[in-house]
Amino acid sequence: VGCMVNGAGLAMGTMDIVNLHGGKPANFLDVGGGATKERVAEAFKIILSDDNVKAVLVNIFGGIVRCDMIAEGIIGAVKEVGV
Repeated sequence: VGCMVNGAGLAMGTMDIVNLHGGKPANFLDVGGGATKERVAEAFKIILSDDNVKAVLVNIFGGIVRCDMIAEGIIGAVKEVGV
């Protein structure tokens, strides 16, 4: 499971929950609080470059970053990568 999260604490918690339920986190990718749609798209492409990633879990705390920027970045990356 690829994980795209904003904030180190939230990322660690996300990885713990994935692991607790039998999943295997593939990465620790913190897009940070100043994420732009371009940065999110690049992050998504990095995660999807791992052939072992079968799913991507996006866990974003909306009080830090604009969620529309995250969504636009994900949409852009999916179109570009062809998922």
